Amino acid sequence: MACMNKLWVAFSGGLDSHCLLHMYATGNLPLPKDTSLNAVHINHNLSPHAADWQQHCQQICEKLTVPYHVEAVTITRQPGESLEALARDARYTLFKQLLITGDKLVTAHHADDQSETFLLQATRGAGIKGLACMPRERALGEGVLQRPLLDFTQAQLQAYALTHNLTWVEDESNQDTNFNRNYLRHNVMPVLQNRWPSLHKSIQQISGYCAEAAILAEALAKIDINNCLQLDQSLSIENLSALDLARQKNVLRYWLTSQQVSLPSGPTLQRIFSELIPAAHDAQPQISWGNNQIRRFNQRLYLLSESLPTAPKAFEWNWKQQQANLKAIVAEQGIAAKTLPTTLQVKFRLGGQRFKLVGCDHSQSLKKLLQAWQVPPWQRDYLPLICDGETLLAAPPYYNGITTSDDDCIHFHQESKP
Repeated sequence: MACMNKLWVAFSGGLDSHCLLHMYATGNLPLPKDTSLNAVHINHNLSPHAADWQQHCQQICEKLTVPYHVEAVTITRQPGESLEALARDARYTLFKQLLITGDKLVTAHHADDQSETFLLQATRGAGIKGLACMPRERALGEGVLQRPLLDFTQAQLQAYALTHNLTWVEDESNQDTNFNRNYLRHNVMPVLQNRWPSLHKSIQQISGYCAEAAILAEALAKIDINNCLQLDQSLSIENLSALDLARQKNVLRYWLTSQQVSLPSGPTLQRIFSELIPAAHDAQPQISWGNNQIRRFNQRLYLLSESLPTAPKAFEWNWKQQQANLKAIVAEQGIAAKTLPTTLQVKFRLGGQRFKLVGCDHSQSLKKLLQAWQVPPWQRDYLPLICDGETLLAAPPYYNGITTSDDDCIHFHQESKP
């Protein structure tokens, strides 16, 4: 019998997710063909009632004869970090790991949630992508995330729960208005809805317009970035500057998101265009946000998304599987291939190394070669130098920061020990 795809309901035990699970279990929402219904509960271990909620979810699943899966997370919060964001990230990391190809995860986000998200994004000064809010469907890991209740209001779900005598748990943190979403839910949304009863529909319409605009902006960015993106994933400042400012910003946002980097704030983004791009050609300025940096070098913008580690001084690498390539290298060095050891050392720049390129009459410093290759300064300590003991044999080539094929090497005659 062929394995069935799985539809996973993200089941917290609250009213919304209980309605969603009940709708699928009773056929009020159609289950896709050849798909089994399953529930997954994430225990965040943040409430003293977390164990009770987990047991409640298990009992509901047993009553509905739905297979029940539990995952637990431990959240460590640093000063200044959002507990909501940390819990969400931990939750979706587990969801992503759970799904395999053909699986779907459904969440109980509804129209009220979408309206709150829109207002939260607006208070943060979000662009069209942020104001597009939560999509009805998107990829998640190897599967798909869907939100089938976005057209339902909270009031409609409450009516459904009462009609079907559903029971649910109440998360006490939902009443804490220190959380921005809860503040909107309890103090702002009731006032707005009282004044404008069709608020949810209006926000759905606006977020839909923003989603369409975001699609168009991304399509334009894909066209524009073709002339800007280099083989090493840096951006050509000359080609970027040929675009008008709005398209420059569009390309930059696309460049960052395509590398899964969080976008900088509006003021930080503006500094990139007012300080970084117009800087002098020989300047090497940088702008940072979070763990990310954009640096300028040789008329290009480079993204560094993590802190640079300290380069190790040396390590050994067994090259047995590449013996043929090594023989070609040492042959050019005038070293007998039979003397080649099975293990070579890969060393990093220590300073003071000198060498003579094969075919050249004069030696030069490694520092000058790195400058000639236009290797960005922050990458120079990470250039692997292939050595036989203290004898420098070869190094991968860099031309404007771009390496050639794996079989290509720059070959040295040894001048002095590293």
